[in-house]
Amino acid sequence: MKKLFLLLFTGMLFGSLSAQEVNYDELSLYIKGELNKENLEFNDEQSQESFQENTIEYYYKGKRRNAAVDTIYCYRWNVPEEEWENHHRSIKAFDNNDNLIEQTIQVWASDSLWINGLHYLYEYNSIGKRANKTVQVWNRHSNSWQNYFHKEFTYNSQGYLIEILNQKWCYQASEWANKYRKLLVYNNLNKLSVDTCQVWKPFHQKWCNSKLDLYKYNNTNSLHAKITKRRRLFPYAPWIKFSRVTFLYNSNNLMAFNKYQRWNPKKNKWINKKRNLFTYNNNAQLIGRLNQIWIPRINIWINNNRIGCSYNDSGYISERIYQKWDKRNSLWKNALLANFDYDNSGNLIEKLVQRWNPTAQSWINYLKFIVKIQYKSSPSDISEITNNNENIKLIFQNPYTNNSPIVVYGLKQGVYYTKVYDLNGKQIINMQCRDGETISFNKNLRPGIYIIYIQDDESIIYKKKMIVLK
Repeated sequence: MKKLFLLLFTGMLFGSLSAQEVNYDELSLYIKGELNKENLEFNDEQSQESFQENTIEYYYKGKRRNAAVDTIYCYRWNVPEEEWENHHRSIKAFDNNDNLIEQTIQVWASDSLWINGLHYLYEYNSIGKRANKTVQVWNRHSNSWQNYFHKEFTYNSQGYLIEILNQKWCYQASEWANKYRKLLVYNNLNKLSVDTCQVWKPFHQKWCNSKLDLYKYNNTNSLHAKITKRRRLFPYAPWIKFSRVTFLYNSNNLMAFNKYQRWNPKKNKWINKKRNLFTYNNNAQLIGRLNQIWIPRINIWINNNRIGCSYNDSGYISERIYQKWDKRNSLWKNALLANFDYDNSGNLIEKLVQRWNPTAQSWINYLKFIVKIQYKSSPSDISEITNNNENIKLIFQNPYTNNSPIVVYGLKQGVYYTKVYDLNGKQIINMQCRDGETISFNKNLRPGIYIIYIQDDESIIYKKKMIVLK
């Protein structure tokens, strides 16, 4: 029922937006799903599929890699043809502090072209905290990005997040319109204690409370309980208990157990719904998570699903298996298997997801993710740039003058990209190009030294230093 509601919600969402001159007809379900994440006001649960597919994102979160751009390619297995097919790709650009500053999601079209889908822009404040996030969608009629969603982040004097403002683009007024916001309050130990979600009421021109999360901590300052309250009848009604999550920890202060309950106003008590039990290895790495659901009719917990994790000798996750409980036969059945591969520097470069085929009693390919990292350049790296491909010639006046023509020769048939980076690794320009085609950059470059790259869908095939004078 929940999935059906989300499907209907997504359909209504895109139907209403289409009336505002945004073309979503050719966006894949993946793009719609990504966009729907920005619209969901409350996201109390995470599907197992997203848990599997987001492993790459979680792996690189907080890791300094000196990456200028990385691209995650997703391939889907074509069962009849027994081959991998392009599905979507995510292209990310980082600044010199490894902050994500731009992300583009493209989907593979039936006419063998990458089609723009979503565009994310990020800005940071003076202390390196994220200040703004803008989501744009591609309009194929105008061949341009159009604003869709915007988030503003506000911090207190100690650098703690105290407000998240969510806005949607109003096409009629050509401005951002308030949608909802989160207000965060901390205790004297700077632990999050209250999280209030408010919805903007345009008719009344005011914020109205919608959801309240209260956080309780134990004597070791670890989260002990999260209690959620919501408004029921109208915005000014009193808070009503909705759900509660409680947490327990092992002797190493690692989460060993959490339990989700719903409030029953008729019985005036908390009712069990589901729980998770966690196990770890000697290195404090998660090796198992067991999910169980409560059966009130017989007052017992029964298995629902579980996850098992394995690690290589370097301590990196190498395998993750997801299994579902077969209640009829009282046994575990395979569902999803993910295997991970790394380069010599410990960077995650490939993830293979397979599904279990109960008929053949074997794993079959499902999805494959390939990570390709383009590292930042430094002045010492670019003093002498060499290219192995002697057939490619990039012709432009050097030192370069803004708006001067640039021509590239020696490319094979197809679409390529001309990209320009500064010495901090920030991408300044990204344009399509073809063999023999004259291009001109769509923005003026400040005086300085840049690196200009020619890139196909797979890798950089040519690079050259470019000097811009006053």
